[in-house]
Amino acid sequence: MDAVVFYLVYSIVWGITLLPMPILYLISDIIFFLNYYVIGYRKKVVFENLQRSFPEKSVEELKIIRRKFYRHFADIIIEIAATVHLSEKDMKRHCTFKNVEVLDRLYQKGKSVTAIMGHYGNWEWQSGIGRMTQFRAIAIYKPLSNPYFDRFMTNMRQKFGLEVSPMNRIYRDLSEAKKAGQQTLTFFIADQSPMRRDIKLWIDFMNQKTGVFLGADKISKKLNNAIVYFKMKKIKRGRYEVEIIPLFEELISVEENEITISHMKILEEMIREQPEHWLWSHRRWKHQPE
Repeated sequence: MDAVVFYLVYSIVWGITLLPMPILYLISDIIFFLNYYVIGYRKKVVFENLQRSFPEKSVEELKIIRRKFYRHFADIIIEIAATVHLSEKDMKRHCTFKNVEVLDRLYQKGKSVTAIMGHYGNWEWQSGIGRMTQFRAIAIYKPLSNPYFDRFMTNMRQKFGLEVSPMNRIYRDLSEAKKAGQQTLTFFIADQSPMRRDIKLWIDFMNQKTGVFLGADKISKKLNNAIVYFKMKKIKRGRYEVEIIPLFEELISVEENEITISHMKILEEMIREQPEHWLWSHRRWKHQPE
């Protein structure tokens, strides 16, 4: 059954995404209309998340943000699907990186790098950095339950020179790369909600106590990686710009949890500037401190 569902969906996606991007964005408008006005996928969750994050805003202001989010969400669906047919040249046009020289400088110093990002903008399109640096670029991912969709997403992420490594194997893979003398650029999407038993730190984020993952913090310290943040901004439909922000180069004097607190602070600044571009539909605050 997994194979039947996959090949049915894949054949539809493959065919539709042969269309030019302007037509695909018209389809995005249809997806937005159906999702927002008919299906209402997680509208209550989105509104509750917004209310708790922006208590100073009126109901009408929050509804405007929610509507803009669903428009952006429809664009992401189309853009990720369109990656099937995007060339490397196309990707460089859709997602530009302002200052890759930050990575070049760290490479010349012999450092490996941890790159942290959030579910903001179109995070999948940041895979375009894969062939722009000399690093061995690796992204951490959580395998999907359907093996066919899992293989499809893995192949799509690796299309532009990025490797993927499952969450439960990433430290071993990075340790082996270090022993082999390979410099790695490892991507952590660090704004997910951990399982309650895994929460070791609560921070103030978006006006509420928030449990956070410490994986990027701990792994980076063990490997003595430099830390950068990939700050993404949506310029317009189909156009994103990423600023590579250096956070820490040497971690010897970095205090406990300082890496996590720093990158979550940047994400909050991004969200407050353009809130509609964060993934509000995930249940980010399903766990609260006791």
